[in-house]
Amino acid sequence: MFNKYTGVWNLSSEQGNLGSFYITNVRIVWFANLAEGFNVSLPWTQIKNIKIKESKFGTALVLETSEFSGNYVLGFKLESLDEVYTEITALYKVYTVNPIFGVECALEEVNHDIEKVTVPRVEDEIMMVESSEMAPNAASSQYYITAGADDANKKDKKKTIVFSDEIGLAVEKPPEGLTLEKLWKIL
Repeated sequence: MFNKYTGVWNLSSEQGNLGSFYITNVRIVWFANLAEGFNVSLPWTQIKNIKIKESKFGTALVLETSEFSGNYVLGFKLESLDEVYTEITALYKVYTVNPIFGVECALEEVNHDIEKVTVPRVEDEIMMVESSEMAPNAASSQYYITAGADDANKKDKKKTIVFSDEIGLAVEKPPEGLTLEKLWKIL
């Protein structure tokens, strides 16, 4: 924030409203002293023109916004009008030369060697665990699903499709003594 001015009238309505005027490095802000919801926040990027003009309230600071931001004409009456006008025009010129958009980034040229940035491949360690039960494990279930299905196709046997209440889907009927629960059980 560069400056704060009190006793500034916003001339947007017929009677004018008394408030406070703030000038910052990215915007101009005015807000009414008696009405919280009545305020103006005008970023430098939206300002098209700054001038001093005669109004029915006397000489006023006039800020015009760009077409992109609504083509508004905002009038403000204040005591140190020439001082504020000079300050705002100077800051506007500085801002337009080097605008602040809210995000700063610094680009630097980096020459990466592909060998240095390549992540080496790591293989998972697998440990085989023997099961004491005779029930099938996930590996044998997978075998049944892939190899068993292939064997059935080779022999041209007709597959029996049944509705499984456990999963709510139609499935191929498992061989005798094998259930869906046993097929999906991981030991």
